[in-house]
Amino acid sequence: FPIVAKAAELAGIDYAAAPPAAQTALKVIGDHVRAVVYLLSDGVLPSNVGRGYVVRRLLRRVIMKGRLLGIQGQFTPAVAQVAISLSGQCDPAVAANAGRITAEMAREEAAFSATLSKGQKQLDDMLAAATAAGSSSAAVLPGADAFLLYDSFGFPLELTQELAEAAGVQLDSAGFETAMAAQRARSSASREAVDLTADGGLAQLAQSLAGGTSFEGYGPGQLVLAGCRVVGLLQDKQPVQEVTGQGELTQQQLAVNCTS
Repeated sequence: FPIVAKAAELAGIDYAAAPPAAQTALKVIGDHVRAVVYLLSDGVLPSNVGRGYVVRRLLRRVIMKGRLLGIQGQFTPAVAQVAISLSGQCDPAVAANAGRITAEMAREEAAFSATLSKGQKQLDDMLAAATAAGSSSAAVLPGADAFLLYDSFGFPLELTQELAEAAGVQLDSAGFETAMAAQRARSSASREAVDLTADGGLAQLAQSLAGGTSFEGYGPGQLVLAGCRVVGLLQDKQPVQEVTGQGELTQQQLAVNCTS
């Protein structure tokens, strides 16, 4: 409870008199900060993969809850100090790593706070527009708007939802998922692999060429480009003597007798 009490102190809240939502947020801060302190002590740093991703998610949720409770300025190192002071009998190494732990938390909080600041103004404008549009019915924040905040500003969906609810605006979650699915489809299409073998067409072309392909390497400070000749053509993965089909959509490749 001392960790929760410190968070409540920083938020200017009397835990016993706080509404259930605020008490839950304080408990989340206490639980997550304690977990992050031990993970950082063990050498797990915030990142976007593996255990580092868990640390980052936990810490960012602490920061979100703190902002929703009205805590201004950096606060995670102060809360962490309480967790560190309670760790002596459990893990003496935590106290020995206190400086590194609080420094890492301060760095991560500063970075995420900058992200939140960028998205906050956008969200405020979106909520105002949703409230005005919903004057005769329930105000709704379009899922596409929530996705824009997430995709362009790194604004967490959970925070968007909680701030929208606090403003009396519903979030179109289905619209957000639709926008997310569309983005994944675009990303997948952009990463479509290029078939460098042309389904065997290059192998056929290589067999028909005499002399093979030579590697000319690098000249003094630049690529060696002169002297290479086009010795073969492929159209739609088949060896051809010339490229035809002007105005039609075709896939074309060429082979040269040297590379650099």
